[in-house]
Amino acid sequence: MKGRTVKMKKQKKTSIRTTTVFVLMLLMIISNIVTLGANSYFVKNYFAEEITKNIQYFAKEIAMRIEQEFTSVEIVVDQLANTPILQSSSENKKKMYYNKQAEKLNFISFAYTDLKKKQSSLTPNSEILNHLSDEGYEEELKGNTNIRMMDEEKMILISSPVYNEESKIIGVFSAIKSSDFLNAISRNFDYTESTEIHIFNKHGHLLAATDADHSEHDHNKSVKLNEIFSEKEGSGEYNVEGKDKLAGFYTLDSREIIVLITIDSKLAFSAVRKLAKSLILVSFVVLILLFAYFYFDFSKRVANSYVNMRHDIENLAAYNLNYESTYNYSSRTDELGDIYRAILILKENLIKIVTDINTLSQNTASTAEELTTTATDVNEYAFEVTNSVSNIARGATNQAGETTGYCQVIIGKYFNFFYIQIYHLLNLMILQCF
Repeated sequence: MKGRTVKMKKQKKTSIRTTTVFVLMLLMIISNIVTLGANSYFVKNYFAEEITKNIQYFAKEIAMRIEQEFTSVEIVVDQLANTPILQSSSENKKKMYYNKQAEKLNFISFAYTDLKKKQSSLTPNSEILNHLSDEGYEEELKGNTNIRMMDEEKMILISSPVYNEESKIIGVFSAIKSSDFLNAISRNFDYTESTEIHIFNKHGHLLAATDADHSEHDHNKSVKLNEIFSEKEGSGEYNVEGKDKLAGFYTLDSREIIVLITIDSKLAFSAVRKLAKSLILVSFVVLILLFAYFYFDFSKRVANSYVNMRHDIENLAAYNLNYESTYNYSSRTDELGDIYRAILILKENLIKIVTDINTLSQNTASTAEELTTTATDVNEYAFEVTNSVSNIARGATNQAGETTGYCQVIIGKYFNFFYIQIYHLLNLMILQCF
């Protein structure tokens, strides 16, 4: 039987070195993308959470400053309401005194209202009379100093009860102060350039803002705060006036004021985006360095191991069982060492098979010689048997010829006898008929 060569289909050659680098780099890229994405997500959330917590804290701080400022104003107005000059001095002296106090304490004007609701200005500027309440002063007449926020003007109205020497309420002292001090509180707060501070009253009217011009322009602008904030205080990401904001707010219930601090989300997360870009750049550089290492060092060492294995297997395929291994990997405990030891076992098994075949071929040759000798003897014996059979056949043929002659003589004699008898019988029958 002729040997048959197995032809393998030719395929495009791909280096294991290239494959190794490609797979490793692909894994690195995927892991970097996942890591950067997760890092950006968690950093952004953590950053937003920390910012909003800080914003909420500062909103509360500003509210407490406003409360202190209002309390201070109430104390000043209460003191001005109960000076002896208000009840004992002439109108001119009153106006001179209170006008001086208005300039000194940054008030616009003062006024007095008796129990009959008769109002009189205590300063040359009588603008206050246009803003006094027509509904009376229920809280003031109960002994409480009260502050009212004016929705249409950037002013606050402070009213305090006036007592006589017998500590009885005889009227109400009123003062008007600009709400610019709220702007001052907002401007004194320093957080970031993009931070905006808004102070609203309970109706959502803007009282003050970080930008004084903005406050002046939009002080009558009403914002539906209840649709944005449903709690007394809080923080998070909100949509304020159509823009995404990181916001913190605090409601000062005693003054019916809401302090709102906002930071534009895009500006707030600019640092996160810069960090993400820096991480991407660093990751790109690291990937390049890793690519160089994997391609020129690591993958080369891996590929050389497989090349050595390939040479050993090619020698086995060419029936070269006397080759020396390209490199000894028997000491390795990984898969490469397992493959190397398997190749050695295969080599030993092939050598054993070849040795057994050689032994069997020699035994087969000896048996063949013995069979040849036996066949020759059998041939000679067959020839002798053939001659004997031929002689027997010739004897049988001669014997058959002689037997045939004897039979012919005997048959002739008997035929003549029967013929004569029949002839006499016929003649006798003829005679009897006649």
